[in-house]
Amino acid sequence: MIHELLLALSGYPGSIFTWNKRSGLQVSQDFPFLHPSETSVLNRLCRLGTDYIRFTEFIEQYTGHVQQQVSGPELTSWLLFV
Repeated sequence: MIHELLLALSGYPGSIFTWNKRSGLQVSQDFPFLHPSETSVLNRLCRLGTDYIRFTEFIEQYTGHVQQQVSGPELTSWLLFV
């Protein structure tokens, strides 16, 4: 389960930690053998993976816009002389 947790923290959902667009990464309900306190702790850890996924989606969405603004010829020549 630790390797699944590490993957979830890196933003990769799996069979134990599933992705829901609304609530993010969560422990799958298919594991009734987990104690409720274990599920709670794992879901709290999954918030980090959820934040990572949302940050990378945000960066991917707006990176193209930033690169287009920075690539102007007047800015490029100014950066060469600094």
